[in-house]
Amino acid sequence: MARLTVEQTYPHISFRPRSRSWLAWLMRWPAECVHLENGHPWMATFIPDTLYLRGKAAPRRSPARPEVSLCLDCLGTLLEPELAAHPGRVVAFEPDGENFTQYFFVGREDFTAAGLRPEVAAAISEATTVPCASQSIKPSPPMM
Repeated sequence: MARLTVEQTYPHISFRPRSRSWLAWLMRWPAECVHLENGHPWMATFIPDTLYLRGKAAPRRSPARPEVSLCLDCLGTLLEPELAAHPGRVVAFEPDGENFTQYFFVGREDFTAAGLRPEVAAAISEATTVPCASQSIKPSPPMM
């Protein structure tokens, strides 16, 4: 399987040299943006093109882009053009930082495979087809 490098995939993000070393490669540690070097208070692991279905990786694109660890600013830089280019609607939320550890973006076509309960899938599908003006939830301002 062909692999993309971190430098090819994320040219506008600077990565810690230590996270690009042979030891990091051997231990399968993801590359980290330079902002995480000094104990940044917020971090996300970005695993694009792979959907985890009940604990097993299911690649959704070949070649898949590599996994990386990013600060909030770098994640925003990375996601903003992707979300802007997405033709559909996106449902997002801000989790409770103290009690919530992870969440996933799953496309409507993968709801069943990801194990989403049918009633939850139906509610999310309905929420993404109704125009924002008729919803009680206000859209979030764009990411900077």
